Amino acid sequence: MKSIQSIISIVLVLVVAISTTSCEKVIDINTNNSIPQLVIEGNISNVPGPYTIKLSTSVNYDQTNSFPAVQNAVVKISDNKGNSETLKETTAGIYQTATLNGTVGTTYTLYIKTTDNKEYTASSTMPALVALDDLKIQKSTFKSSDEDTLEAVVYFTDPKGLGNNYRFIQYINSVASKAINITNDKYFDGNSTNFSLFRKDKEYIKKGDSVSVEMRNIDKANYDYFNSLENIVDRPDNPAPANPVSSITGGALGYFCAYSVSQKSVIVK
Repeated sequence: MKSIQSIISIVLVLVVAISTTSCEKVIDINTNNSIPQLVIEGNISNVPGPYTIKLSTSVNYDQTNSFPAVQNAVVKISDNKGNSETLKETTAGIYQTATLNGTVGTTYTLYIKTTDNKEYTASSTMPALVALDDLKIQKSTFKSSDEDTLEAVVYFTDPKGLGNNYRFIQYINSVASKAINITNDKYFDGNSTNFSLFRKDKEYIKKGDSVSVEMRNIDKANYDYFNSLENIVDRPDNPAPANPVSSITGGALGYFCAYSVSQKSVIVK
């Protein structure tokens, strides 16, 4: 194994959901002693708010237990209907809306100005809602060296017309899986389909567990972000890794995503 000093360091900013609104994983791949960058994690959905924007600073490999919050920034969300709101910093680096309501088909623009007068923007349009048809638990189709495991399988019907992108958030006993599950309709446009959800090691599903899955309808920019993020996570030894693609202007890392969401839950029997 190569030493840390001789390889490109991977800095993981991992936020595990503690409620039905999950935060996401953001990765900054950079060399040690790199210049800190703003990391943005932001969501707005068709579910009533408040919606949260989290601001932090990227760190080097040997500092992965500490992600400094970015405080006292100006954070605004506006839409293409003339609505605008300045978010309140509720705790260090956490900014929340008070009145904004997410609606399908609306384009939202995030504006951030930090105390060093740097400005960042990102826009995202909330796609139409595609609802989950069913959620089932079955014996895993993926081999496991530990035990016979169960997996969650979602069923849904993709509307006709290419361009639908999906992200799935899986909760086992209210704890969000760390796995990244995304797909698009390239191979099943306009058809009913199913999708088996990956899990990370030791994220077992057992009898008696409560399993919930959110299906998030996301725009292409955010699909590209999470797709590149997934490739980095699954291939950490890639000889030429790069930061996940991002639509944020100004040089920040991370994402801003407007999504519509459908959710189903089951108790494993």
